[in-house]
Amino acid sequence: RVLKPETCNNPETLGLYGAIHKRLWEIDPAAQLLDIGITAYARAFALKQDHYTGINFAFMLDLRAREHLKAGQLDDAITDHTLAIRMRKDVAQIARAHLERLPEELGNEHFWVLASLWEAALGTGETVAMAGYEAALRSMNVADWMQDTWQWQGKKLRALLEEYAALSQQA
Repeated sequence: RVLKPETCNNPETLGLYGAIHKRLWEIDPAAQLLDIGITAYARAFALKQDHYTGINFAFMLDLRAREHLKAGQLDDAITDHTLAIRMRKDVAQIARAHLERLPEELGNEHFWVLASLWEAALGTGETVAMAGYEAALRSMNVADWMQDTWQWQGKKLRALLEEYAALSQQA
């Protein structure tokens, strides 16, 4: 059986396709790779409405916003950055509702929902909420790689948003 992620409607396949293109873009920052990843995550989020694809979609929108600024495309940059903020607000709403239905005993799933909430708060500048989610994440007894993953993603997002702000000041 051949997968056709360009035309499929399976959110898991689309999420993986988005993740592959996110990583490929890190190796080779070609605009086409970024656009494919964004499209995949957008379609996956539209189908599934989950925190994971939404938070990755928002991150990639901010990557593209930065690239637009570098190219002097201010309107496109503002559009993508605004969409990223809106997506993070949607993710936070979905994730909070998910936590209400999720027993805390499901540690790994609970952890990843909190990680998405933390990243959404970081991306929207909600420092009080972010601090609360961070404390909860740090207190959870999960594998070290899980703790490392949300912190690594947070460092990348902080750097990206700082660079976007600096470039915006120059535009």
